[in-house]
Amino acid sequence: MKITDIFKRKSYSFARAILPRKIFEILSMKDHNIFSQFGEDVIIFSIFQKLKININDVTYIDLGANDPIVGSNTYLFYLKNARGVLVEANPGLINTLKKKRPRDTVLNMAVSIDSDKEENLYIMNSPSLSTLSYEEAQSLIEKRKNLEIIDVVKIKTISVNDIVQNFFCDKPPTILSIDLEGLDEVIIRSIDFSKYRPFLIISEVVEYNTSLPYGKKNKNIIEYMKSNNYDEYAFTGVNSIFIDSLSN
Repeated sequence: MKITDIFKRKSYSFARAILPRKIFEILSMKDHNIFSQFGEDVIIFSIFQKLKININDVTYIDLGANDPIVGSNTYLFYLKNARGVLVEANPGLINTLKKKRPRDTVLNMAVSIDSDKEENLYIMNSPSLSTLSYEEAQSLIEKRKNLEIIDVVKIKTISVNDIVQNFFCDKPPTILSIDLEGLDEVIIRSIDFSKYRPFLIISEVVEYNTSLPYGKKNKNIIEYMKSNNYDEYAFTGVNSIFIDSLSN
């Protein structure tokens, strides 16, 4: 059950039991819808409120955008007039992204270490699990019954550094959301933090699992972010939210 479902069903006692008090209080805010998988968007909105960051000034890069609304870490901010770049490798998802997010720039490209190359995209019958990594695709299939690769397509690549340079005039976005099915750490390590420092980064830090992945955080990501002066502000069970400590 997703946390969004918990609140729709008003199972507050259960939600209170499984969530830290601070996160539960944020998710209980009645003036905000929750679109992200585990309430990451309203946690971030709360951060911006406390730091008096004007939402109209917020920009974002959403890597592995998938659905424009459901499970999106950036749609709440889009509704509040922020805008940014959505990057999605699966060509079958692009028209919907463009239709539902017309103010955003939508790129049908694969995020990689280098730009202007071609890589295989392994499209799964569950589109959100499509990946550039054949090994990751096989690992997912082993973990989830009835999951399979339904197509393999060639996709042009672009790096995070080039996205910032080409679409943000070298000014890093406020939010960088990363959901790349097994490649989050590789992409994080490819970012030139000496030049491009998003204020806030959201990344998956646990491996995909059909059950609760409790206690299986990727400590390599946590330590690497710390070494680049990003503090882990929150962990929602799947994703960690990091804030640039140098911006304070």
